Amino acid sequence: MVLGLREGARVALNVLVVDDDATARRILSRLMEKRFGAVVREAADGLAGFLAAEAETPDLILLDVAMPIVDGPELLGKLRADPRFATLPVITISAAGEREIVMRMIELGVVDYLRKPLNLAAVEKRLLRVLTATGHLSPESIR
Repeated sequence: MVLGLREGARVALNVLVVDDDATARRILSRLMEKRFGAVVREAADGLAGFLAAEAETPDLILLDVAMPIVDGPELLGKLRADPRFATLPVITISAAGEREIVMRMIELGVVDYLRKPLNLAAVEKRLLRVLTATGHLSPESIR
């Protein structure tokens, strides 16, 4: 069974997907839009991600670890240093070989992490858990 929202249940959720992999951005954006009714913005690197977050504070960021210009850990550090983003929920996206970096991001306060290659059923379940825990979804809205 695939989990999701009950028919007609929608949340006012703004999500920022920051990943240099266009396919991963597209998959995550589509999932957030279709299953959670989210408004999604995308950025291909950490600098563009920070500028996007400054322009319109998201409710959730899905953040890749390894990116050009500004990588995930550097962006997360900048976000946590800014009072506007100090408690913003961030989910890390990483490949299997980035364990030490992911541990650093956990120290910086990510709420969860997703592993590449993305398994959509697992990603959806984790997103449901995080969105429920952060108050963006109520348990009653999940089917």
